[in-house]
Amino acid sequence: FFFKQKTAYEISTRDWSSDVCSSDLAAAAGWDAGEIDRQRLLARAQTGEIRAVEAPIARSLEAGVDDATAEECYEALAEGFIGAYRMNEALECLGFWSRWQPSNPRPAYWAGTIEERYERPVLALEKYLEALALDPGMHEARVRAARLELDTGKLEEARVRFEACLAERPDEPEAVIGLADCLLRLGDLPAARSLYHDALTTDLLPAQAAAALTELGQMALGEGVVERGVSLLAEAVATDPRGTRARLSYAAALARIGDRQGAERQRAGAERSEEHTSEL
Repeated sequence: FFFKQKTAYEISTRDWSSDVCSSDLAAAAGWDAGEIDRQRLLARAQTGEIRAVEAPIARSLEAGVDDATAEECYEALAEGFIGAYRMNEALECLGFWSRWQPSNPRPAYWAGTIEERYERPVLALEKYLEALALDPGMHEARVRAARLELDTGKLEEARVRFEACLAERPDEPEAVIGLADCLLRLGDLPAARSLYHDALTTDLLPAQAAAALTELGQMALGEGVVERGVSLLAEAVATDPRGTRARLSYAAALARIGDRQGAERQRAGAERSEEHTSEL
């Protein structure tokens, strides 16, 4: 499904000349023209245009489609509703989907993402575990479940699950950082430090890189290597200037070495970031 949606997105955003007709588009993707149109609708639903396309997608379902296409439609609708924060409609869609396909793990997975949006980690974890009971190999549910187990203090369960994730995908940033966080909380500092360094060699988002650098900086400070700790925290702030934890940690480190003005600037920057996040 991801490949089909990626292809649909590329087709919908390509600068086709005016003399290219739908049959040329179909040939480019190996689909018929109807499939091209449907995939465009689904891609638009998933990228923020749910209001514009929900009706034609619903009509497609009402007209009758094969099971694989129906699954794609339900998933696109659910993802679109969640992205638009229309949670009641998303849950209604997922409920219908799960009643139609009770052995499909994806409705439970998406319900878990909704619980996370509502900041209900225990309920979210239940949904991800429900999805994993239906499909133990569902990697995205496994990663999210491991993170929530870590966040709710189930450290051994989280460690085992993160290790399983890494065995399947050794370079996945979420799993590398997740296992490092877990080992840090379990007290295995050398293993955690090694994994944070490993994470920094992968394709991280700025917030992820800043989180790894912040933990390394805090560890250095805790071990009395103050200059190294301050340097790592400065790098964390430079990597993700909007991150409040890195700024507050850096502020504390600067205060520790007597740079009160620098510490105050970082605290003020953290407050501005918090205000910006609250406004969003």
